[in-house]
Amino acid sequence: MKLGVIILTCCLAAGTAFASDTVVSRIEVPVPKCYAPDAEHPMLNVVINDIPCKAASCQNGSNAGANMKGGISELAKVFSGSGGVQNVGGGVRSMLSNALKETKCFNIVDTEQIEKLKKISAITGQELKIPRIDLFVDGSITSIDVTRSGGALAGGYIPVIGLVSKTKEAAQMAFDLSVLNPSTAEVVDSKSFQADSSKSSWGFGAGAVNGAVGGGGWSISKSLVLDSVVRDVVFSIANYMTESFASARIETRPTPPEPENIDNMPSNE
Repeated sequence: MKLGVIILTCCLAAGTAFASDTVVSRIEVPVPKCYAPDAEHPMLNVVINDIPCKAASCQNGSNAGANMKGGISELAKVFSGSGGVQNVGGGVRSMLSNALKETKCFNIVDTEQIEKLKKISAITGQELKIPRIDLFVDGSITSIDVTRSGGALAGGYIPVIGLVSKTKEAAQMAFDLSVLNPSTAEVVDSKSFQADSSKSSWGFGAGAVNGAVGGGGWSISKSLVLDSVVRDVVFSIANYMTESFASARIETRPTPPEPENIDNMPSNE
């Protein structure tokens, strides 16, 4: 009996120790935040179309990267286990949806779920009310790449241990955005966005460690450098759309940090 009490006490003490070391931080996404909607300024309903990757490094059979350190060969490495290079657009779409929701300026309408919900409504007898769509967001990834370079530390070989090397990653991405009026199919706004790992325009608030925040819908690859570049583009799009279509409801705006060099981030591999 005494042994059982001792074991239980030890377990509780260990649990308390682990709990005291646990830190939970809310990540502050650098996008504008809107006031609650009213009759004069309602919430805008947005549909985000599938986002294709038209970059050469995303295409099947592409020779991009065959004779260089970047291109499809490096992208394949960082997207392994994440749907592959061909799914990069799906990851960007999901991240953009999360960023627009964070603004509290837009409702995201998921058209892919409508047919499923219709079937459920028919079974349950509920009425499915699809909101009026205000904006249709279309876009494509026109350029995306990851390059790696490395060399021996201390200028050469170390006896017994062997060659010690340091790998340096760099990444870049370009995105063409089009916003259409769903009633007329007219393009009401368009803009190109680009980011590279030589600098970071946007960063996370609480919870960020050296700019490396993964998961939670803010990571699409195994490369911290590429994820940071994609986030830069996505946050820039969210800021631009909020200022363009919901500026009257903006309550707070993020302050871009001083540009920082993020090309020395380690790989997630």
